[in-house]
Amino acid sequence: PIMNYPILEKVQDILCDTFGIKREKITVDAELAQTLDLDSLEIIEFVVELETEYSITILADTFTGATTIEQVVDYLEQRIRAHKN
Repeated sequence: PIMNYPILEKVQDILCDTFGIKREKITVDAELAQTLDLDSLEIIEFVVELETEYSITILADTFTGATTIEQVVDYLEQRIRAHKN
């Protein structure tokens, strides 16, 4: 699938602004825990930021499979599409 760049950029913005992560580290294959060094509480905070940004509900049990930035963007795209319908 084609990467959704507006969502990718917003995800990068949130990670930069909230956690001070350098943008160049936030690549599509970067992992939240391994590459970006987010702990479980920070991942929850990240999820809350995403929910606020997109006015969606993110279900913890469906989000836990999203370990890379690409998976997060794909997940958000699905949730946003589902929310609009």
